[in-house]
Amino acid sequence: MRNAVTLVRGKPGTSCRATRGSVRPSRPCWATAPARRTRSSTTTSAPRATRGPSSTVSSGSERGPAGLTWRAHQRAAFAAVQADQRRKRIDGVPLRSWVVMPPGAGKTYVGLGLARLAREASGATVVVLVPTTAVQGQWVAAAADLGLEASTDRSFAAEVTVLTFQAVAHLVPPTEEPPADPAVDPEGDPLELPEEIDGIADAEIGARLHENGSDLVARLTELSPLLVLLDEAHHLLEAWGSLLVETLAHLGNASVVALTGTPRGGVGGEQRRALTTYFGATAYEASAVDLVRQGDLAPYAELAWFTTPTAAEVTWMGEAPLRLAELTALLDAPGFGSTSLREWLRLRFVTPTRSWRRRVSWSSLAAADPAVADAFLRYAHAGEAGLPGGARLRRQHRVPPSLEDRMLLVDDWLRRCVAPSEDPRDAEALAVLRRTLPAVGWVWTRHGVRRGREMADRVLARSEAKSMACVEILHHTTGVLGPRMRMLVLTDHESATSTVPMTVRGAVDGKAGSAWAVLDELTHDSATDLLDPVLVTGRTVAGTPGAMADLAAFVAERDPGLGATLRVVPVPLASAEAGRVPLARLEGCASPTGPCPGRRTAGSGR
Repeated sequence: MRNAVTLVRGKPGTSCRATRGSVRPSRPCWATAPARRTRSSTTTSAPRATRGPSSTVSSGSERGPAGLTWRAHQRAAFAAVQADQRRKRIDGVPLRSWVVMPPGAGKTYVGLGLARLAREASGATVVVLVPTTAVQGQWVAAAADLGLEASTDRSFAAEVTVLTFQAVAHLVPPTEEPPADPAVDPEGDPLELPEEIDGIADAEIGARLHENGSDLVARLTELSPLLVLLDEAHHLLEAWGSLLVETLAHLGNASVVALTGTPRGGVGGEQRRALTTYFGATAYEASAVDLVRQGDLAPYAELAWFTTPTAAEVTWMGEAPLRLAELTALLDAPGFGSTSLREWLRLRFVTPTRSWRRRVSWSSLAAADPAVADAFLRYAHAGEAGLPGGARLRRQHRVPPSLEDRMLLVDDWLRRCVAPSEDPRDAEALAVLRRTLPAVGWVWTRHGVRRGREMADRVLARSEAKSMACVEILHHTTGVLGPRMRMLVLTDHESATSTVPMTVRGAVDGKAGSAWAVLDELTHDSATDLLDPVLVTGRTVAGTPGAMADLAAFVAERDPGLGATLRVVPVPLASAEAGRVPLARLEGCASPTGPCPGRRTAGSGR
């Protein structure tokens, strides 16, 4: 079977990348990684790392943890972390170390090598915290390469326990409930949480730990010695902020090692401050340039392909002022809610009274909420409300109200008047605003109105132009490499249909930005369709019916038992995944002993 293009759902935040020369390894490799073996196995097969240019053994390699051959930079990382932790133990400071290694340098194996050293030295319990379940599976597989028993079970019975941080903490973004299907894009970057999460008060952190997570942390505190490895530490800190730091603080004298593939200079301001505050200086940092020079990393070039949004997307983004005007008209409409926004602002600021009919002074209102008071004065200066008695317009008030000012007033109205009300009109108004506020870059959360993702960012993140660009890149690459060309296209999610915001559905296609959208573009193009593109995620294998039949035959030749359980199932034309050409899934059948009903004849395709 010939397959030149594979689409996979990758880690959140990954992007379509074209490389020149050698392709960067898809997973960390090391000098002489033996094949997986069981405990009873005494022999190993040929080293798996011999594939690709990055498997070249560095001249500086020598024996290390587990009696294996390690590269010079990996041995340097072991020595640096051990020296850093010895120094901190003598100084009486927390045992926290930060290691930076570029992708492909064997960061995962360095972490597992440290785990092996810790277990051999003191029998330490080793816990690895990772951002996603996909990365979790990679650690478990890599541990087997080193002869370590790894598990995702929370009993800590295995030599290495690999958990996602979500298993420890329960932190739901306040904008909306997470989708039930992990293959569906959860509306934006899964690692991007609202700003207020990073500033959670310590008193609230414990309350936000899931009951199971609290029990897990309590059991971890009883384990000593304990080594905690944080993979993609800067992403964990970005997403979970102070909750992660507070959770680790509960572990007392545990050794904590942060692993990241992003150079110190490439980490953003907030992430860098968090890493520096918690870990201090890096214990060890390897540069990609040095590793390429040493022959431990394949040469590569990161190329950017800039796309122009489609005409419909450009038009939609240019209509932002119109959407703001429509929202303003909606808020000002009489009868929108049991008490309209204008009426609420009059009662709240112009003629405020207490329940016993005593007037409330402007000075007390302004002192209670200065930001809202300033926003209202700018609103009043624009002639949209009367000036409260006792209020004075200062220079900062004699300017038109900004969008932030309007949202402060809307927030005050929703939290104090609309949300607590049991009037059906208020419930309807709140539901309408929940849908329409994102159109101007704001969202309604359980904490009130907060700034959300800019609509231009939402559209550009899902732009159909990027799927079209994949076709162009393939045309150019195929023309240069010919039959030697192999390409992997990473997308953030498999499907986006159910979560495309109503506010952008007129601008982008329902499945834009998804793996299905890229597959549609590749199979619709006459040149790239000949490359037999295949979509692969944790739950789906799909392509043209011919490609799927060929794949089924390919599997059956190598594993007849598995091949007998496969069948090619057409994608219904009415489904959200349907493309402009017929597509099909390759599915398993519950009947492992015989052919599945309705199974196409393997090899009947191209």
